[in-house]
Amino acid sequence: MHRRDVYYTLKNATLNLNIAFLYIPSELYQGDSFFEGDEKMAEKMSAREQTFILTFEKSFNNDVTIDELIGFANESENLTVCEKAKLAAKGIDRNLEEIDGIIEKHLRSWRKSRLSKVALAVLRMGVYELTLSKTAPVGVIISEAVNICKTYGSDEDKTFVNGVLGAVARG
Repeated sequence: MHRRDVYYTLKNATLNLNIAFLYIPSELYQGDSFFEGDEKMAEKMSAREQTFILTFEKSFNNDVTIDELIGFANESENLTVCEKAKLAAKGIDRNLEEIDGIIEKHLRSWRKSRLSKVALAVLRMGVYELTLSKTAPVGVIISEAVNICKTYGSDEDKTFVNGVLGAVARG
């Protein structure tokens, strides 16, 4: 299965808990052929992508905990969630009201309910990193959020996410 198939699965399918985990190609998480260069960078990108997947899944399944989603991911054997992704996904879930408030504050002529699930999940992850965890430089956080949108979202998503995260970073 190719990344494009993952994109269509995530964008168009009515998801159940396991569908995103079952269709994620293993090369996305191994760091050798897909991520070129520094292994630390590949590890961070992998953690961000895993965080995105967990956050995206959670948006469809509010009654399921992050720990349960991580369990489903690990059971599928196509995705082992790293510790960084677990911490970030739990942090996003724990601070969801605050994060969504920050997102809504920076939406111009938009409502959160109009955002695609991909854009909302990436925004939640980006806002969490920019405002609460602050574990990477602003440019890296925004760039990697846009790259996740390029993979899983539409052209509009990547432009929109870039603008909103830029506004959040500027304060």
